[in-house]
Amino acid sequence: MNSATPDDPYAAMLRGALVPTLAAAVVCVGVSLTQGTPGLIGSLLAVAVVVASFSSSLLVMRRTARSNPNSVMAAALATYMGKIGLLGLLLVLLADAEWLSGTAFALTAMVCAAVWLGFEIRAYSRMRTLVFDDGGEQP
Repeated sequence: MNSATPDDPYAAMLRGALVPTLAAAVVCVGVSLTQGTPGLIGSLLAVAVVVASFSSSLLVMRRTARSNPNSVMAAALATYMGKIGLLGLLLVLLADAEWLSGTAFALTAMVCAAVWLGFEIRAYSRMRTLVFDDGGEQP
């Protein structure tokens, strides 16, 4: 991924959220080892789901950012609905999996999602992004 420029805030948000989330994931995986192999698998799967889910949103928004607003909203909604559908399918398929700790999965997913969102907001708030341009001429 290219370094972030003012024209590419998505790379800055991805980097700003991914690194702390992976650090939190290491802690969560370490804690989940108390539940043995099922805890480890549940925690690793949760990290994969969270990172794939949140990074896919940023990558889709990066691709559609220069499109018209209707296309951007359609892409964002399609990405969201796709993620919800895949998460629902994953939860149904893994509901009775004895090789997976549901507790480790849930706690790791919640911690990693909270860390990702917090640091993505932090990265966005540190950017100097023009959010309004009246199109008027300067005096």
